[in-house]
Amino acid sequence: MADPDTLFDRAGSTLSEVGWSGLLQRGFGTIFLAWVFSTANLFGQFMESLFAPVRALFGGFATFLSGTIGGAMRVIDAGATASVQSFLSGIGSYSGPFAFVLAVIVVVLALLVVEWWWNQSSATPWGYLVNWRR
Repeated sequence: MADPDTLFDRAGSTLSEVGWSGLLQRGFGTIFLAWVFSTANLFGQFMESLFAPVRALFGGFATFLSGTIGGAMRVIDAGATASVQSFLSGIGSYSGPFAFVLAVIVVVLALLVVEWWWNQSSATPWGYLVNWRR
């Protein structure tokens, strides 16, 4: 932090250079700039609040895709890893090089179960709201 004597010396030299009117102009200019910056910040925050629901929607959609497609990809990746390790010793050697094929079959069967459930149920995106109103 600066020495108070130094600050007073700088203020005194500025006052002697520009006078009281220049000092007031600089003070009002600073206040005006602070108002301009706060108004710009207000506009930016208003725009942030307008786009926050859209950002949350797409963030949730990305999480949904990561959970569904990403989950299937992790299963297939684990199957490929087990298939590579099947040529070595260990628990992966029981399924042999068919571990990758088994992982793909598991993912396809899981998709078939989801598709069967979707066809058997009356689940629609708005169906839960309609049932809630009754």
